[in-house]
Amino acid sequence: MRIQDGIYMSIGYTLRQKKRLVPVFFGVALGVALVVSIAAAAATISQTTTQQILSQNGLKQITITGDSLQNGGGKALTDQNLAKIQQMAHVNAVYPIYHIELAASTASQQQFILSLTNLPSQQDLPTLLQGRWPADQNQVVLPDTGIRDKTSAFVKASILMNQNIALRVATLQGLGHATTVDVTVVGIYHAPPSDNPAMLFPTYSMLSLVKHLGALSNGTTDTAFNAQLSYQSAIVDVDTPSDVTQVGNRLDAQGYITDYVEKQVKGLSARLGAITTIALAIVSVIIATIALSIGNLLVSSVRQRRREIGIMLAIGFGEQAIGRIIAGEAISIGIIGSGCGCLLAVLGFLVFHSLQPAISIALPWWGFPAAIGINTAFCFLAGLWPARKAMKMDAVQALRED
Repeated sequence: MRIQDGIYMSIGYTLRQKKRLVPVFFGVALGVALVVSIAAAAATISQTTTQQILSQNGLKQITITGDSLQNGGGKALTDQNLAKIQQMAHVNAVYPIYHIELAASTASQQQFILSLTNLPSQQDLPTLLQGRWPADQNQVVLPDTGIRDKTSAFVKASILMNQNIALRVATLQGLGHATTVDVTVVGIYHAPPSDNPAMLFPTYSMLSLVKHLGALSNGTTDTAFNAQLSYQSAIVDVDTPSDVTQVGNRLDAQGYITDYVEKQVKGLSARLGAITTIALAIVSVIIATIALSIGNLLVSSVRQRRREIGIMLAIGFGEQAIGRIIAGEAISIGIIGSGCGCLLAVLGFLVFHSLQPAISIALPWWGFPAAIGINTAFCFLAGLWPARKAMKMDAVQALRED
């Protein structure tokens, strides 16, 4: 028997069992769709997180979080402690970060909310679109997304260029005892897009201005405030990327809460490892269920077709030909079901993308043929036992049965 004849007969026998095949095809398709979706989720998480890590310009940086944000969980980032970090081997520079949210208004009495922070290190400065960076503590640079007013509406930053803004700082006695500090908008920078429409992008100024406003809000002098100030975070620039781990380990040993690329990559690997473990468990259950379903279906089919198989053996079909037909049925189920599963997965991706257009599904091009090939291989293995039973059938005994 020619190979193509065996293929036609396998497909024909498969399609003749429509009612019994529907749940099997559905199970195969659903299993493949789930496997492809899990693989796509893992690939998307990996790609997205890797892009975020590499886009941070942080290959030579360590981020330290102060205890002001950790409720005593880490060592305080005071000027004295940061000066000691600056003196460590392989440390190039230390940039403390302090920010404060406060109200602001223009001459026309437009009211805004600003998140004021000091300028970052040179390599972390965003793209300046207009004007210049502050040269003294009476100047600020706004994000191009605009600033939010009290009604949560955003006002374009371009209309505030070169205008004076009055910063209103509430003292410890409350808003009734607030004081104002006048600053000038001297530049506008490009703020990256965000999924959070209510996000306040930072307004940049000199560290001296931000600390001065913090002193006013605490009702203390600048000198007294600086003595007890603990920054929210700090960026440590090291000499080379290879020095990051060594300096990071020393900072960890001293009680600081650190974060750097190697830690982020380890965290990503741990998350992907957990996802992979869960995925493998789910895939194992799916494959076992599919294999049992196909095996049971074909064993039952062989029993029902004993007389038909006996006739085929009697008219000259060899045992190998009978086995290939039965195994071909299992392969047909695997290919057709897997193809339907891939289409189902693609449909799910399209629906997800329409709901979350900002998230791009990342799945290697070989993911679909690999899913079809692997699942078809398991279907073939599931069909070997029924094929062996058909090959060992006694033709004379089969023909005597009603």
